Amino acid sequence: MRGAKKRARGLLLAALATASLTAGTVAAASPASADSCINGWFCLYYNSNGGGAFVRLYQNIPNLTDVRFNACGTNCNGLGESVWNNAASARNTSDWYGAAVFYRFNYLGPSDFIQLNTLANLVNTYNENASVQSGP
Repeated sequence: MRGAKKRARGLLLAALATASLTAGTVAAASPASADSCINGWFCLYYNSNGGGAFVRLYQNIPNLTDVRFNACGTNCNGLGESVWNNAASARNTSDWYGAAVFYRFNYLGPSDFIQLNTLANLVNTYNENASVQSGP
């Protein structure tokens, strides 16, 4: 009887340890930035794939020079840096409007269009971004 109790206790401890490791893995896998760019906003991220610090935008911005990455996402890389020529990815959480990131000020030059409800790495404006425009 004593051996059966030890085996049962060992199995219980092993099961608890496995459940604890699994729960920790699941929690670590969900990026903070995915929930931080809340519905209706357009966000620019310092790193690719929605990583690093980010900024929420709600209007057209012809000059990103004075806009700063002001919130932490998956990590705080770039926090406090100017968005101008530093954004690597964008998330559009709007159900109504697409958005574009432009290479030059005043919505000029090459651009990256970000579809509705999409996270995308910037291609034409990767770390070369100067303005943002959204609308129909």
